[in-house]
Order: sequence, then structure tokens, then C-alpha cells
Amino acid sequence: VGSRKAPSHCIKDGVENLLDVLGYHRVSSDFKRVYLRWISVTLMDQRRFDREIFPLSKYRSLDRSEIVNRIVGLVAVVNPKDAIEIAIRHARHRFPAFDWSFYPKTYLLPTELPDLLAAMGSSSSSSSDSSDLFVYKPAYGGQGLGVSIVKDVSELTDTSSEWVVQEYIKRPLLIDNRKFTIRLYCLVTSFDPPRIYLYQDGIIKFTSM
Repeated sequence: VGSRKAPSHCIKDGVENLLDVLGYHRVSSDFKRVYLRWISVTLMDQRRFDREIFPLSKYRSLDRSEIVNRIVGLVAVVNPKDAIEIAIRHARHRFPAFDWSFYPKTYLLPTELPDLLAAMGSSSSSSSDSSDLFVYKPAYGGQGLGVSIVKDVSELTDTSSEWVVQEYIKRPLLIDNRKFTIRLYCLVTSFDPPRIYLYQDGIIKFTSM
């Protein structure tokens, strides 16, 4: 197993233990022939992954028997959060007849800060209900860290870094009067031909209040 950097806890506790049981051995990242290359990147490194860390040229140099745990270009689809918004905009342009009203208005900082300030200014002068609120979250992140609900421009703690701001959904879908998220896991093993395995047991997380 070749690795670009020291394994994270999930690799050490999961993947590496499993490979040890199956009889595989860890080798240095510059080893010429390996069965699996596991590449760990931080959230901040994800944008650099396709360009610098493991570009398409490296994929092309792999032996057909080698497996890499990341697929080139997939980072731009699933993370960071601003990349998801960009993908949604492309989809809107390609499928204009589709009803996109379910997706809240989104602003990408810092480039769209003037549009956000204009939206906040118009909403604050109109009414005071929950439709005037905005969800303010870092483009890179997870587990709800750094996410806050804001109403006024003064509550934007950082407007020069990469942030995503969305209009707060006034009447969200609830289960037993609680907000929730649904998470499904899938394994993409090939794009050509497309081959995706969906794990049947998903996860639903509910708010505590």
C-alpha cells in the first residue's frame, strides 16, 4: 500500500487493519508497483488534489492492476461546498426546465459579497421573519463546524476567505417537528463503464431541539 502521507485514524483503524488481515504489506510511496495507493488529503488540500497532488497524468501512468482510493475530478463534485453550488449552477443552465425552487439562493464569498450585501440590505428593510436569515458556513469544513445563522452584515466575521452563504429555508421539511439530514453511502469503482455500489442502510440525523 503506497501512501502520500501518514495515515489518518480512519485508515489506520479500518483500511490498514483489513489489509493486514488479508496479507498485504505497507510500502513507501515511491515503491514502483503496488496494489492499492491510498491518498490522504486535508479539507484545505482537496482543491489541490486534481492539479498537484495526484493529477490525471499520474492516473495514466498507473498499471491496470493498481487501485487508487480517489477518482480524479470527484472532489469538485462532493466537496468543498462552493464546488457543489457551482455544479448546481451548471445543472441549472443545462436543464432549465427542471424545477430548482427547492434549492436556496446561494452566494459564494468573497467574489459575490456585493450581491450578498445587497440581498441582506433589502431583506432587513422588508420584514423580520425567518426568511430574512442566512446560513453562513466555511467552504471547507464538516460536522457543522463554523456554521452560524446571520441576519446582519456585521455578523459576517470573515468576508475575504472562501465562505458559502445561503438563504435560510423558512418552512423546511420536518419529521416529528425536527429538522433532519439523510446520508447515503456509495462506492464508485469506475466511471467508464459507470459502476456505483449503494450501501442500502443509510443514516438519518435529527436535531436535538
